[in-house]
Formats: sequence, structure tokens, C-alpha cells
Amino acid sequence: MKRLGLLLSAVLLCAVGCSTAGLVDFEKVVKKRASYDFNCPENYVQTIQLTLTQYGAKGCGKQSEYEVKCSLGPCVAHATN
Repeated sequence: MKRLGLLLSAVLLCAVGCSTAGLVDFEKVVKKRASYDFNCPENYVQTIQLTLTQYGAKGCGKQSEYEVKCSLGPCVAHATN
């Protein structure tokens, strides 16, 4: 239960800290990163949400899993595999 509270707090801080509008489209962050990693147009990349901050992405014959992390700057996606 304590872990869930910490996770929710982190997500709320991210939503406030990652964008001036207070909302972050994690899927868009993942698509942009996967497009770069796969050398594939963004509109060819498909994503699926695995957890609150983890996504699977595939496109142009490649696939990977990503985790979105936010800090004081913009949110970024990092491949986890």
C-alpha cells in the first residue's frame, strides 16, 4: 500500500513537472523515442500500455519496451530491454 502511494505521488509530480499544461501524453513520448530508435516514421509505430509508465512499442519490424520517467525537465522514454 505504501508503495502504491509513492507511485501515485511520483506520477502526480511528473504530471505537474513535465508540462506547462500539467498533463503528459506518455504514449506520444514513447512513440517519438521508438520512432528514433527504430529509424521508423512515428505514424508506423504502435504502442500498448503495459503499466502506468511502461509501454510496448513496435514498428518497421522492430519492437521494444519503454519506461517513461519524468524529472524537473521534460518526460523521456528509455528502452528497458
